[in-house]
Amino acid sequence: MEISVAELVAALKSLRKGRGIESADVDSRVAPPLRRLVGIEDGDGPAQVRRRLRDWLTAQSRGLPEDLKAAASLAFGLDGDARLYQERVRSVALRIDRDDRTARRRIDDALLRIAQRALDPDVRRPVPDLPWRTAELSAVVVLDLPVPEVVERRRIVAEQDGLTEVELSVTLEPPDPGRGPLGDVGLDVLYGGVLTNRARKSTNRIGFALRLPEPLRRNDEHEYSFRIKLSPERGIAPYYVCTPRFPCALFRLHVRFGPGRAPGAIWRLQDTLPIELNDPESSREPVTADASGEVHLSFADLKPNLSYGITWHDAGG
Repeated sequence: MEISVAELVAALKSLRKGRGIESADVDSRVAPPLRRLVGIEDGDGPAQVRRRLRDWLTAQSRGLPEDLKAAASLAFGLDGDARLYQERVRSVALRIDRDDRTARRRIDDALLRIAQRALDPDVRRPVPDLPWRTAELSAVVVLDLPVPEVVERRRIVAEQDGLTEVELSVTLEPPDPGRGPLGDVGLDVLYGGVLTNRARKSTNRIGFALRLPEPLRRNDEHEYSFRIKLSPERGIAPYYVCTPRFPCALFRLHVRFGPGRAPGAIWRLQDTLPIELNDPESSREPVTADASGEVHLSFADLKPNLSYGITWHDAGG
């Protein structure tokens, strides 16, 4: 059954009431048109409904102007804000330096834009043969250990019934071409599946598959984590990025250089072509490590085949 923009706006307005998606009874407050769009199924509990709503609303509001995006986030409580709706409206008013009436209009504008975007056939057109997508990726890169480590945690959503395996790959480029064999890189699954079919795909790329504990149905979520240990002899090129094959809603990156060991220059990379990671003329934003020698970044709505992360120049370089 087709859903009109007006019906979807009404469903969104109902959802924002009270404590928004943080309401304890959120699973019973999602109108049928919105349930179909978000992919909420019978039997989904409040926690799963809340995650699906947060992912969907975040994705739909990414193309909005910054003021409308912020208004939508506060209106629904996407950042975990569990205050009542009127209090969140007041926060929008303070943010835009306007009165509450203007804040409500700004929120209504955001909801209308979200509904229009969600029902736009060009936006909703599915990616052909998409097996799964990433709802959230968190990567921790620890460079001040005797053996540097990378720990990745991913929460994926199946886009087809019967998903039993996830194909992945990791590119590990050394600082100097030909330095250190790829075979001595440690790769271990911490939880969420069994590592299979590890193979060298290119000079610097390892491919592997993760066999899931049980088949996933469409819209089912699954979380897994793996660890990479880099050999001291091989080292790591001065950047770390995620270059997704399939859509990724959220990427959180934590890089630890260590106290007093942060490089002299660090840049944020976003929407970068992989071949331009080392190009100083490519678009990049300077960032600063904290007192612990750490950098914490987040990226939303990652586009397939573009790179997101950081690059740096060693202090002595």
